[in-house]
Amino acid sequence: MLADYGFMTLRVSSDWQSADFIAQHVDGVSFLKVQLKGSFAIDKDYEGKDLYICFPDRPFPGRSTWFLCLHDMLVSQARSCTNICNTDSWITHGTYRAAKPPASLVPFLDRFALQEIEASGDVL
Repeated sequence: MLADYGFMTLRVSSDWQSADFIAQHVDGVSFLKVQLKGSFAIDKDYEGKDLYICFPDRPFPGRSTWFLCLHDMLVSQARSCTNICNTDSWITHGTYRAAKPPASLVPFLDRFALQEIEASGDVL
């Protein structure tokens, strides 16, 4: 799906700088370090690393909306509109995971939804 947005992905081994893969844009300037998750997740270990989180809106196979969001921006929004950062999971373990994003975060996440781009037949 990222290829439709002009990104080539490069898998990295050993979670290099916490990234599972690098997304390089065809402009040759934009590089995104991406942590891929199977569901909504934030982690204190990812803070301050200019890392993007990519996850589906539901953790089961089938048609899902995928989100690609800067992790620190997501944590900031979670602090302002959810109780996530006051949970034992976040405070004690430094992580929070859920099967799907909290409803109060969905309006924020909508702008980070990756949409499937229909093939137009045009050659670039």
